[in-house]
Amino acid sequence: MRVENPMNILIIGGTRYIGRALVQKLLNRGDNISVFSRGNTKPDWWDRIRHISGDRKNLRDFRSKLRGKSFDVVIDPQAYQLEDV
Repeated sequence: MRVENPMNILIIGGTRYIGRALVQKLLNRGDNISVFSRGNTKPDWWDRIRHISGDRKNLRDFRSKLRGKSFDVVIDPQAYQLEDV
């Protein structure tokens, strides 16, 4: 099912487990996906997303690389601690 108005979505992580399936589902819907990750794992859909390289644990780098970017939705399937959010 393709959406009429694709959303601009950021997935933090997204290359394994739930995130991997989520990105695939959103791509199938026709959404524009950006993935913030270290880039160590490159699923089949890798050439269909925008990759922002970084490590979520490095807060300064994380903020710097996302500064000025805008997303309709941000999804973090690996936010286990309050600090992660």
